[in-house]
Amino acid sequence: MPFQKLIGKLLTFIEKYHPFNLRYFKFLVTIVMIVLLGMVLVLGWMSTRKIKEIVTEDFNQQQLMIAKHSASQIENSIELIKRELTLLSLSPSIQYFEKPALKNRINIAFSTVKFEGVIEIALIEAKRKKTYKIMEDNHLYMIISVAICNVWLLLFY
Repeated sequence: MPFQKLIGKLLTFIEKYHPFNLRYFKFLVTIVMIVLLGMVLVLGWMSTRKIKEIVTEDFNQQQLMIAKHSASQIENSIELIKRELTLLSLSPSIQYFEKPALKNRINIAFSTVKFEGVIEIALIEAKRKKTYKIMEDNHLYMIISVAICNVWLLLFY
């Protein structure tokens, strides 16, 4: 109730010192408030759109950076594996198929690349139709197979 008394006194004060129609004043204030409220709503909507656009762009940039980093890591892993296979191919023990040294050399190469996801290295010998494999348990397996040329085979997980 004290609030209504204050409003009443304020309205009497306005009527006493401002000789204009109070009804038009209320209408004018209502129109101004509606316009201001509309502006607030429009600005809020525009800022929401802009924020959504910024957040989407940031997310896309982060995903692009992650994808580029992943691609770089995959390229580095493949380069390491290619380099290790090249070194393995150039090894005399591999070129002359010396069985005791063959196992050790393939085992060394496997221990280098197994952390890149390789689970098996196999050398397919064309002339003797044999396959030599090194797997996770580091045993050399010889499997008879049909092959046309010497081929390196890598299996990934």
